[in-house]
Amino acid sequence: RECVPITIPDISSGEFQGVVNILQNPDVDSETYEYLIELVAESDEELMEKYLEEGSLTEEEILKGLKNNVISGDIVPVFATAATTGVGVPELLDAITSLFPSPEEIDSKNIPEDSHVNYIFKTSADPYVGKISYFRVFGKPLFSNMQLVNNSVNETEKIGQLYSPCGKDNEPVETLPTGSIGVITKLAHSNTFDTLCNQGNDFSLPKTELPTPIYSVAVSPATQADLDKMTDSISRIVAEDPTLILDRNKDTGQTILRGMGEIHIKLAMDRVKRKFEVNLKTSLPKISYRETIMGQATVDYKHKKQSGGRGQYGHVVIKISPSKPGGGINFSS
Repeated sequence: RECVPITIPDISSGEFQGVVNILQNPDVDSETYEYLIELVAESDEELMEKYLEEGSLTEEEILKGLKNNVISGDIVPVFATAATTGVGVPELLDAITSLFPSPEEIDSKNIPEDSHVNYIFKTSADPYVGKISYFRVFGKPLFSNMQLVNNSVNETEKIGQLYSPCGKDNEPVETLPTGSIGVITKLAHSNTFDTLCNQGNDFSLPKTELPTPIYSVAVSPATQADLDKMTDSISRIVAEDPTLILDRNKDTGQTILRGMGEIHIKLAMDRVKRKFEVNLKTSLPKISYRETIMGQATVDYKHKKQSGGRGQYGHVVIKISPSKPGGGINFSS
């Protein structure tokens, strides 16, 4: 898999005010252009034969070969953009329509035919609306007021009003065609990376593998008023970010939040305060130290008691030794 620039920054005026398309202006970066043409030619025998004979390819042949490589994942196109000024965005959008595949061009043989398959890729928590789920339609077109099944938890979800995201706003729609991005609110049982299907369809798209959290803090409310809303507000933030894990240490009684680093946790705390107006404090988690048996020991005790009548006698031998790590307590008599 190769990452190849398609547009590069134009800083001829001393500032980033535009981009240059290498495919349309090969002289700007001839080395990258030649490398890109070679990658395109290597993916197709006819293109390779023509390239070896003539030393060049037409723009149409380059775009066709590049698109095939993008679909197969052999080439990852890179575009220079500036989100704050919009520089390079029109060129990126043009490339999406010309180089990126439509749903009909993707091999979807793994998705059952004539079925509803919808993949939730993002969850957002709104203090007023509640849970907002962003998903993509992979199967048949989706309609409002349907019932779908989440096979991950074997629960049925009622799909109410569908929305189509448009910038910061969500526009209500009655149907979403295959390949489109949609929004559903207030799903009761579904989270990020879940698949929603029609009744009787047990298909699920593979979930994204996430890194294991490596940083932990103990979370506590700043005031008594924050205590009532602490767990609910953090749970909503965790639903937004699957790389965060919230649990409770039963030995120390602390609420533990785990993430990818100190900055990651700090940003999560800032979102809790900004969205839900809950002030939280963080501290180092307490360590629950435990004692264990390190060596062998044997105790031999005899009990004798005679106070008239039948006497009492007992002989007890106890041998204690450490078991293998994680083996638990084993008792034998």
